[in-house]
Amino acid sequence: MAISKTLRQVIDTVAEVAPDYDFVYANANMMNVKADDAQFPLCYCEEITTQRYLNTAYGRLFKYTSFELYFMRRAPMQGEAIGRDEIREQIEQEAVLPFLRALWARQPQTNAITGETPPPMFDDNDVAVSIRFEWEEAIC
Repeated sequence: MAISKTLRQVIDTVAEVAPDYDFVYANANMMNVKADDAQFPLCYCEEITTQRYLNTAYGRLFKYTSFELYFMRRAPMQGEAIGRDEIREQIEQEAVLPFLRALWARQPQTNAITGETPPPMFDDNDVAVSIRFEWEEAIC
């Protein structure tokens, strides 16, 4: 199956700014199966389910694809909250902020980005920082 141009651009951006992070793209129902086989650290991308289209007053058509990325590392089992905070800080410095800088360099108008620290998603004691954003693409 072919990867969309938009998804390929996001994968390439993650690989460029956070090369130590494996990229995992999966359907939410298969998340645990796929991610258990992945190497940590990783960047997990939720399945793309939302897109919107904009027709400007000048007749230009744009497509906006919503992404939700989770930059993740493993924490020691039964770890303390302070240790997980330190891991979140590490993730932010080594992956999230470089990704956002690259995103803003490519698409300076992308400013509505939501970040959060979700609870563990997998069987392991993982720690994550997630971001939600829209990728803009001009449609010719």
